[in-house]
Amino acid sequence: MKKQVILAIVMAFVLSITCTAFGAASQTFTDVPAKHWAYAAVDELARVGIIDGYGDGTFRGDKTMTRYEMSQIVEKAMANSDKATAVQKALIDKLAIEFALELNKIDKRVTTLEKSQPNLKWSGNYQTQFKIKESRDTTGALGGYSKGQYKLQLNGVAKVDDTTMLGFRFADPAPTSDRFRDSTTADYGDVNDNGVKLDRVFVTTKVGQVSTTLGRQAMTADAEDLIIDSSFFSFDGIKVAWKMGAVNVDAKRGRFARKVNDVYAFNGHPKEDFKNVDVNTLNLAGKSADLSWNAGWVALSNDYDNKGQLADYYFGGLSYLFAKNFSMGTEVAKNYKAVTGGKIWMVKGVYGAQSLNDKGKQNFTMQYTKTQANGINPVYTGLDQVTEGQSHAWTVFDLSYRYAFSKSWVGRLQRAYLRDQDDAKESYDFWKVQMAYRF
Repeated sequence: MKKQVILAIVMAFVLSITCTAFGAASQTFTDVPAKHWAYAAVDELARVGIIDGYGDGTFRGDKTMTRYEMSQIVEKAMANSDKATAVQKALIDKLAIEFALELNKIDKRVTTLEKSQPNLKWSGNYQTQFKIKESRDTTGALGGYSKGQYKLQLNGVAKVDDTTMLGFRFADPAPTSDRFRDSTTADYGDVNDNGVKLDRVFVTTKVGQVSTTLGRQAMTADAEDLIIDSSFFSFDGIKVAWKMGAVNVDAKRGRFARKVNDVYAFNGHPKEDFKNVDVNTLNLAGKSADLSWNAGWVALSNDYDNKGQLADYYFGGLSYLFAKNFSMGTEVAKNYKAVTGGKIWMVKGVYGAQSLNDKGKQNFTMQYTKTQANGINPVYTGLDQVTEGQSHAWTVFDLSYRYAFSKSWVGRLQRAYLRDQDDAKESYDFWKVQMAYRF
């Protein structure tokens, strides 16, 4: 099968996979000698990856560890007890009893710290990049452009009570009625749309095991953002989320667009049909050991103008961690309202650090995406960047290298090849150098 062949090719790109076994260094604990059962228990939990010592992943074997420091490691084991077997959970329970006094002191410190925190908390990200696009006209002459771009998002969270919180976001760029397309970055010097906008305001409350979010919130569809880019687009409505055994479930209903002027034809529908768009989704996700999965449905319709369904997607995805430094994932989707085609398929491999959360971590990512005609709406997708206003079939091959200058600053070098299967003149390649900052 074609999918299996492509998957085998992607696997072949990975020349070597290094799986480093975790082992604790020899050490001594104050009041907890190496022969003590607690040492053996911690050593066993570290060996299977339930705990990793200090935040930098070491046990600092060159220094003496106090019982209080030991209790901090035990606290991490308790937090990860869902990953443990029955025998390992028994070890964690014994450690919790042994270090109960120290753990109680930690709880008191955390409670005191939480009470001293301000009610309104801020976070955000800023991204700046330089992009060189390369394309060829009908004569084969090389064209394109080079330009700098940026993106700013500032998030606020305010606690209403113990079960309710208010969230909001300021963003530049953000969707507007005159620019309702996935321009996830704005061009340097573009004064037409360089204002920070309040683009999300929502309230989330939890009753029992059910979490309900009302207001303008992230428009999440598939996990890879191939259908709709959740980092850019929002919707006005309701999301209900709950856990059903080991499966996380959420359902959304609301208004995706109203009275939008910046629209394109897609999937056999004229552009006027996309001035008003409503959305319904159902998402399921779960994880078992090193395997993560998701599946769902998203329907886009124009109920406001009685135009019916514009697109109707079913999708599913898998991701598997083969080794500590190598994972692969795939996602398939189909637009069942497509007049022709409608299928989407993606495979991605990540070699290196799976999370760039500390200085010096790095990885290589390779992603191949293929879509038939009427599969991906180029206005909504998170792919960078299928030509807007086309329902064409595309293939996208993306190679990226990322490096963490700190836990909040990541650089990226990207090379991508985009091929329009219906019109070769629309094909192009690009280079991109990007810096992303979290705060």
